Amino acid sequence: MSTIQTSHKNKIYYTRKEVADLFSCTLATIYNWTKQGKLKAYGKGGRVFYKVDEVHESLVEL
Repeated sequence: MSTIQTSHKNKIYYTRKEVADLFSCTLATIYNWTKQGKLKAYGKGGRVFYKVDEVHESLVEL
């Protein structure tokens, strides 16, 4: 898996919290959408991340 970059310009992954803020919803909703297959999660070091481009594609679908 690619290195997780923290610069907002070159960001590859969002955290669960960032995705929830982007969608203006709760962490539980993000968890449910992930479980339902609406969002694809990636794990690294015991944490969960979401690819920026996939999240932005999901904005259109949801």
